[in-house]
Amino acid sequence: MAEELLKQMLLAISSIEMEWGATVIACTIDASGESAKARCLLQRKFLHLVVPDCLAHQWNLIVGDLFKVKDNYGDKTQVLALLHDIQIATIGKTLTIIQAILTQWLSHYLAYRHLLEVRPALELLVTKHENALLTSGKWPACEKAATAIMTIKDAMFWHAIARWKNLLEPIALMTNIHQAAHAQLEYVVISFGFLYFQYSKLNDNVDSAA
Repeated sequence: MAEELLKQMLLAISSIEMEWGATVIACTIDASGESAKARCLLQRKFLHLVVPDCLAHQWNLIVGDLFKVKDNYGDKTQVLALLHDIQIATIGKTLTIIQAILTQWLSHYLAYRHLLEVRPALELLVTKHENALLTSGKWPACEKAATAIMTIKDAMFWHAIARWKNLLEPIALMTNIHQAAHAQLEYVVISFGFLYFQYSKLNDNVDSAA
């Protein structure tokens, strides 16, 4: 696998230098084991090349280590239908609830941001339909609904979500920059400086530890 990946990298470098007349000085791909081996093999052939890990991938791995995503919804069809109706009636559009997936970069940050945006509709959903949510479906679904309703009513839960969203925002911004097609090597140094500046301003001990 690494050897085949190396062939593709050599073809890409050759194409860039022959067709574009450019000199390749750096090459990066994701941080998997096969990719790391391919980068090592490439550097052995071209000692002048800089071959760092993909920093956007590294940000995603760091964020992924912090979270364990769990599905807390019971009867999704009913809940989402009610949520849709409430949002259309109140704000005229539907905001989605995103489940964070490790292989989709930025998904943790976007999941928390969207959850905060949907909060008013969720709270209105509980206010208007709590009894229906607690009595419809089989017992496991009702039990999950009760847990979800308690969570929606918990102000500390929303405070925690807001804190994590704010903590993840600088990393999400840097990930978006580094995964762009026009990302450049100097962005790495700039991003570390930006993140140090952002996180050095944290005053809360818990946030600083995270």
